[in-house]
Amino acid sequence: MIESPNDGSMSMADDPNTAMFIMVLIGIAVVLILVKLFVDARRRRERILALRDFARRTGLDFSSAADWKHDLKHRRFGIFGVGSKRRAFNTISGRVDAGVCTLEVTMGDYRYETTSAFNDDTRKVTTFSYLIAKSPWDHTPSLLIRPEGFMDRMASLAGAEDINFESEVFSRMYHVSCTDRKFAYDLIDRSMIEFLIETRPPLVDMEQGDLCISDDDRTWEPERFRSELDWIIGFYGRWPRHLLNRIESEAS
Repeated sequence: MIESPNDGSMSMADDPNTAMFIMVLIGIAVVLILVKLFVDARRRRERILALRDFARRTGLDFSSAADWKHDLKHRRFGIFGVGSKRRAFNTISGRVDAGVCTLEVTMGDYRYETTSAFNDDTRKVTTFSYLIAKSPWDHTPSLLIRPEGFMDRMASLAGAEDINFESEVFSRMYHVSCTDRKFAYDLIDRSMIEFLIETRPPLVDMEQGDLCISDDDRTWEPERFRSELDWIIGFYGRWPRHLLNRIESEAS
């Protein structure tokens, strides 16, 4: 038998310097993971404390617990029906005075998971913040106001529904659809148009008297919940008196 000559070569695994380098890399990776976990946990704690403090100062209730039935309670809004493992958390709820009415508000964070169409093992976790306001007028038409995009303009040219208003600036900025066009025209008058142009709200979806606003894919900083709550109050405070009279007469 012919034996292969031993040339004295050493594999990378047998090289003490290489092994030490690999161990150092592994150690650095572990430290970075632990640091990230620590930072994420600290941010979660700080967020919970900030939201709890906001709820206390506003006279509302707060719960950091996961609500796995949130999507069932608010299924009328499409953003809560996407993906799996859907749950709300960091929930702030209670009643606020909007001048023309009292609103029942629910706001907080929401999370769901989706899988890739090509690989079930590829999962994406999406978290966003939201605010839902329930008014006494649960029979009002469905209304959607959202920033207008390129596809909306193309669809409008093709004859798709998009309610346009006297303000060309507003009509270019926002796509508006409603199950009752008269209601949309009465609600979005000159004062409301100026308010919407000035405040530039994200997605505004009103279903059966409930109004939901959200960025759909973005978590709000704690202070933004205050500004969005103020926006909701300002929005309802601008409902024209003649529209409110008609709504109340139809409900009686």
